[in-house]
Amino acid sequence: MKKWNFFFGVCACVILLAACGSNDDTVGNGNSEDSNSNDTSSDEQVTLRVMDWYDSTLEQRDEFHRKFMEKYPHVTIEYTTLTLDQFRDTILSAVRTGEAPDIFPVPFGFRLPNLVEDGWYQPLEGLVDEALFNEFSEGTFVEGITTVDNDIYTIPQNLPAFSTIVFYNKDLFREAGLDPEQPPTTYEEFRDYAKKITEAGNGNYYGIIEGGRQTQRWTTTVQDWSSLNGSGLSEASPVSVYTGEAPFHTEAVLDVFDLFAGIADDGSYHPQTSGISAPEARQLFANGEAGFIIQGIWNIGIWNESNSELNYGVMAPPLSNGERDGWINLVNMPGFGVYSQSEHPEWAARYLEEYYGGDYFQQEVVQNNLELSIVDGINEEYATGEMLEAWQINEEFAAVGPNPATNPDVLPVFSEYVDVTPNVGEILQAVAITGLRDYEQMLEELSEKTDQALENAINEAQEKGANVSIDDFRLFE
Repeated sequence: MKKWNFFFGVCACVILLAACGSNDDTVGNGNSEDSNSNDTSSDEQVTLRVMDWYDSTLEQRDEFHRKFMEKYPHVTIEYTTLTLDQFRDTILSAVRTGEAPDIFPVPFGFRLPNLVEDGWYQPLEGLVDEALFNEFSEGTFVEGITTVDNDIYTIPQNLPAFSTIVFYNKDLFREAGLDPEQPPTTYEEFRDYAKKITEAGNGNYYGIIEGGRQTQRWTTTVQDWSSLNGSGLSEASPVSVYTGEAPFHTEAVLDVFDLFAGIADDGSYHPQTSGISAPEARQLFANGEAGFIIQGIWNIGIWNESNSELNYGVMAPPLSNGERDGWINLVNMPGFGVYSQSEHPEWAARYLEEYYGGDYFQQEVVQNNLELSIVDGINEEYATGEMLEAWQINEEFAAVGPNPATNPDVLPVFSEYVDVTPNVGEILQAVAITGLRDYEQMLEELSEKTDQALENAINEAQEKGANVSIDDFRLFE
């Protein structure tokens, strides 16, 4: 039986960014005759170790390290980037032996309060320049995610962004007689556009392509798109943040299923959808084989670098009837912290100050369309083209919303909760790929079983002394 984890959906989206290989380099010693060091208080040679899985920004990180070591020539940075699984296993072993790097992010599937209690991280306040904390976007620091008992321990890597934005091929729009500057805004229009593109393609291209074998992609689409219609679903909770009850049988979710069933009935899915991953779907879209794809902003930098001839647009998810009744509830990630046993905490702090508050890294990753910055003002100034459009859509349609897991009394419930199967993503996957049409009854049963599973988990947590109830999952009056 699989324990439910509120980080699971976010983890799947980030895995799409992570390559299969790893990089383990010592980035020089930074010695330079014309170096411009701002710190003359000590000539002691310092080796600062940094580890993460963010290889999508590896080139920019290497240049950042070069600049840092030029500025502080007595500091050598050893930077290691791994895959997600490698990182988790490596960090667990390193912490056990007291040999963890000076700076590393919270591994997926782990909760910061537990790690702080176990002595992994030290508070950043009093270590990092206090002025830095004023540089971040609103909602960056959240109790239970980046903060424990009002002490900040970690800083998120980047701005949370939803991963179900829609990209469309403008050239295929034109070939199908559609206006590329007027993308669809409703479910009805979205299905109609996909059908017209498929008909125009005559077997050479289709209306939409998805990484169909990745169940989590279907789950995230249901959560995000239905939340815009008021379902209250998110990665933060198994039930609606509005009602504290599972909403899978409600109109907001059923409308999403009806849309995807209709697209499948029209034959608008690319025939390879069922057997490919999200990265494979991304490449086929870049090859001009589909009019739509539902993915995340990481595609922008990849396409602009490797498929510069691709003429594509960015649009918000369509709405059931054209009007919003909610927003996409994003979950902030913990990000970087300083190891409690770091031999050089003052230099780890300086690293974070330069990483977030300096004049290179945050600006560079946004300019190169790699990610959105968590630092206030960077996206407005440096995002351009499709990245700017995506950021504006993210600002309008999504927000870091309420998360029951930020309540310490709720955490024991997540330890007891057991996933219900088939889940909503598995059901939608079957609808789109295998022709399942009896989904209304299955969604009704999924709601009932989810409510029961949550009730059981709450009861188990209460029996173990947790002061928690279903009211803790109803986050709005």
